[in-house]
Amino acid sequence: MARANAKDKVFKFHIINIKLESPKEFASEKDKYRDLIQRVKNAKIFTKLRGDRYCIMRTLFHDGDDIYNFHGQFVSFIKIDSDQFFNMDTMEIEEGLNLTDNVFPNPKEIDFYFCAEYHRMVVRVGDKISLNSIAKHIDESFQRAIDIDETVTVIVQQSQDIFHKIIQAPFIKKLEISITPTNSDPITEAFEEMFDDDVKVSEIKRMDTSFWAKNGKTAAFSKSKIVKAQLSLAEDNGKAKAVIFNEDGDREGIDTSDHPAVYSMAINSYDELTWKVAEYVGARYERKTQTGQV
Repeated sequence: MARANAKDKVFKFHIINIKLESPKEFASEKDKYRDLIQRVKNAKIFTKLRGDRYCIMRTLFHDGDDIYNFHGQFVSFIKIDSDQFFNMDTMEIEEGLNLTDNVFPNPKEIDFYFCAEYHRMVVRVGDKISLNSIAKHIDESFQRAIDIDETVTVIVQQSQDIFHKIIQAPFIKKLEISITPTNSDPITEAFEEMFDDDVKVSEIKRMDTSFWAKNGKTAAFSKSKIVKAQLSLAEDNGKAKAVIFNEDGDREGIDTSDHPAVYSMAINSYDELTWKVAEYVGARYERKTQTGQV
């Protein structure tokens, strides 16, 4: 697999949360996600990004006996769906040219790393394919790879700073929060854990909540345990939209999905990234230790 130049010594990346709900029985949660990503790869699913550009998972590898941490590449390419072409030599429109099947021009590649145990995918910041395009492809390709009785949710991890900006705003006019149940991610606050557990036992796929300030009043959302718990869950498992008035008194609209989190770690070589990413993701998303949870 092609590697980026390691001279930077710092690897900056985004994290994408992929959550599968399935009635199938697996040996463990990590086996469920190992099976999922292999299904996507084997199905050779390509999706449309925009215009004539499409995307597919090109490669998928694991290193030696480590069968739960993967690295691979997505590739985007131009798919020509026309039988008419302009010939500059003759200045004519020609038809019926013989193009080789399944060979496509202008490929662009992006490396990814997938940790099955924590159902997280890592992609490099500022690579040749945009984060929005990759997230769109992952969502559509994974949806097409699963069975009819399964559901998959894809969420780009968002910046903590943008959530702090909302909760610390001098005035919040409106707040909309959308959350989905976690997959046993670590939860630090008791009220947040209670909220997540309640969503799970209720078998709710997604919860959308709206909060409005009283007319002429400042919404004290920073004092609300409900709001803080939902916002905390939304960082990894949802999103939020808000209309605030900032410190300058200016009205400002915020959509947290427009602010993906950027993570970084020091590296010696890009050849070590598979296990370095697994180590980083494992430390960040260590499982809860309660009985019965992975």
